[in-house]
Amino acid sequence: MSQSNATDVWSQRSQAMFLTAISLANRYNIKLNNQAISGDIIGTNNDENGHAVLNRVCHYISTQRSNIVGIVGPATSNNARFISPFAAHIKLPVVSYSATHVDFSDTRRYPKFYRIVPSDFFLAHAIVQLFKEFNWTTCTIIIQKDDYGYGGLNILSEHYNRNITIKERLTFDGEEFNDNLKKTLLRSRSKIVLVWAGNKETTSIVERALKEGVIGAPYVWITTDEVTLDALLLNISESNHILNKLEGLLTVMPIEIVSSNNDFQQWNVDNILYNDTLSVWHNLWDENNREEYSHFHNISSFAIFTFDATWTLINALNRTVYDGQSSIPWFNSSSYCFNSSLENADQYHKHLKETNFLGISGPISFSNTSNDRVGGAYYVLKNLQLNENKHHLIYKHIMKWFNDSIDKNEKWRNFTGQQIVWPNRSEKIPVDYPQVRGEHLNIDVIDAPPFVMLWNKSSMTQPKPSNTKNFLETQDKNIEIYGYIADLIIELQAKMEFTPKIYAFSSDMSYNSLVESISNNDTSHIIISDVTITSNRFSIVDFSLPFYENTLRIVIRDVSSFSAGFLGYLRPFSFTVWLSIFGIIIYSGLLIYLFERRTIEEEEEEEDCRRLRTIVFSVYQALSCFVGIGNDLRLKTKSSRIMTVALFTLSIILVATYTANFSSFLTLQRTQPYISGIDDIKNGRLPFHRIGILNGSAHVNYYTQNISTIFYAIKNQSERFTLLLDNRIDAVIGDALSLEYIVDRQYCGRLLVTGVGFAKSSFGIVIPKDWQYKADFDVNILLLREEGKLESLEQKWLSERICSTTNTKTFEQDGIPMNVMTGLFVSFLVVSGIALMLHFYYCPMEINENCRKKAVNIVRILLRLPKH
Repeated sequence: MSQSNATDVWSQRSQAMFLTAISLANRYNIKLNNQAISGDIIGTNNDENGHAVLNRVCHYISTQRSNIVGIVGPATSNNARFISPFAAHIKLPVVSYSATHVDFSDTRRYPKFYRIVPSDFFLAHAIVQLFKEFNWTTCTIIIQKDDYGYGGLNILSEHYNRNITIKERLTFDGEEFNDNLKKTLLRSRSKIVLVWAGNKETTSIVERALKEGVIGAPYVWITTDEVTLDALLLNISESNHILNKLEGLLTVMPIEIVSSNNDFQQWNVDNILYNDTLSVWHNLWDENNREEYSHFHNISSFAIFTFDATWTLINALNRTVYDGQSSIPWFNSSSYCFNSSLENADQYHKHLKETNFLGISGPISFSNTSNDRVGGAYYVLKNLQLNENKHHLIYKHIMKWFNDSIDKNEKWRNFTGQQIVWPNRSEKIPVDYPQVRGEHLNIDVIDAPPFVMLWNKSSMTQPKPSNTKNFLETQDKNIEIYGYIADLIIELQAKMEFTPKIYAFSSDMSYNSLVESISNNDTSHIIISDVTITSNRFSIVDFSLPFYENTLRIVIRDVSSFSAGFLGYLRPFSFTVWLSIFGIIIYSGLLIYLFERRTIEEEEEEEDCRRLRTIVFSVYQALSCFVGIGNDLRLKTKSSRIMTVALFTLSIILVATYTANFSSFLTLQRTQPYISGIDDIKNGRLPFHRIGILNGSAHVNYYTQNISTIFYAIKNQSERFTLLLDNRIDAVIGDALSLEYIVDRQYCGRLLVTGVGFAKSSFGIVIPKDWQYKADFDVNILLLREEGKLESLEQKWLSERICSTTNTKTFEQDGIPMNVMTGLFVSFLVVSGIALMLHFYYCPMEINENCRKKAVNIVRILLRLPKH
């Protein structure tokens, strides 16, 4: 038997199992040439190179005179790479119990090699399935610097790189790492640490990790061999702190059989062989050791594989003996080991190839196409847990995995009543990415309603908005933000437990400039705002998964703001114009009464209420002249006739103006906007230099790549709408949600968002390149989307519409204003003044006084002044 590191506990147990198999063969009276079967152990060391190990074996063969019929071992893949070709050369079979490198499956390269332990391919496959079980996709791998470690690394890198991404890797030569352990784990983008190393190396690696403070939460350590706790705690002062740190460590190993456990009933073993082996095992240890090794669950799986490896050779020899004396192999030893040879071994090797028996680790058989044991592999997931009194750590079997082919994707299954204790006794399955929990994040936002809106607490003219309760303080004590982004930050903060430090920028800030500042910033600022993910930006920064799907839309002036309501016929004139018309009619009626009072009073027969009826009749006369209908009064004075002409002329102009204006309003109501979408802009319906685009935004890239390089560069967001209203540009291209929100709440009836959305894009959180918390944000954004919270935020900030097309507040703006009609009314007043002067000029002298008194009475009646 070739055995490495004879001082290792698992090596001692393997040696004991080798001797147990020899003793059991003797109990069964299995002999070769009437001689009892015996065995020797050749101690080797992992620190030795392969040539030194080969020289040690070669020396043993050259000096040994006994009949050598096989080698059990070697313990490591590194040593097996030297021993196996040599053994094949001298026709000695090699049956390994722990050399797991995938290369040894090749029957052409290693024709005399057999192994009981599963190939590393199965181990890698089991680990991949374990990662799938817990939704892990990344890891930091630590390997021992030999064939075993590099073999595992190669399998994961070449065959399972789509399943597991290795973020960082370290090699350990037994004493030192190739890089700083703590710094590597801290900078790694994965919190799953996979240790692919043997027992001794794993124990040393975990010991170093404890001293560096990088074991325990938030890390999850997975090893491919057990940690020798006695050796570990011997070098570190045992305390509850150390025990708590180690609790939660996971180990994936080839399974160990415990026949009394119902979870293993599906695995067939030779119960007679099992019981006899246990009996011999007891006899090999004295009373002091019998308690420790009295049950197989205290033995490493490699020790069990050692028994079956040894029994494989014994079984083949026994079958060869039954074939007859002529078939028994014998060893031809030479002082030069390479000249030695196992003779008459054809039948022996045939029986080895045809091996088929039940061992204590399950069925043992081999195929002609592989050196691996037929029947797949069993693995167990062990978990370091504190015992009931919390004073000691023990390994507990938590899950099991079996697969008879690496092409199958069998799942891990729990042992009955067993659960994993995670580091720090977390109730949730740990994630494999760094989490931002407990960190302070510097978050930049840009004023862009409805995503980010600023409220100045110190402003007396800006009341606190009442449409939301979610306000976030910024680094400016007077400024708080609210809106879609504020709600998003609150949702993320609740899930991720970080502390935000918010820096608010005005709408004058260029998006590109702020993005560039992130790429050059060493203070870990991120941007959570309406920033579009583009290829140009992706070259200098990174983005989270999108939190909002955006489109672009176009804003133009609203040419169809008139809407016919119940009083729609009044809309062609403004309220002041209508009031002026009413005043002119009253005023004209009073003048006509003054001019024609004698004629009217003579026609009145009754004295009662004659004066009031005369005034009313005069107003009616003025209204009749204004609307162009006949009248019952024949005017006799020149002044009255002038007033009638003036009223008629005024009515003609007003009626024509009313008709034209009313017709235009009705026409505009049915008129489509002057552009209906982006296609009209592409087709040149508007001059390119009158298309406004916010400078430094992602919209510029779309426009220049798809439409034209000519456009009107808008300096800031608020300027977009004033330029439209001032008729300096004809259209603005911008983000759909932002444009719809602002137009709806601030420019109702004056601006219009036209067409459908185009140029689909996405908003994401701007983060530095290779930022360690990217995965944390991605996962939580996906959770918010799956929970429907992102959709709820969108509905909250856009579904409510304030603007109404029947809003009466636009009445004054829609009708013809008073300043347009002022000249007409002034002209009428001039004419009426001329008529009044003519009246007094032609009035007889004897009645002048009477006329004066009548005029005074009229004024008194109107003003209700008392007589003197």
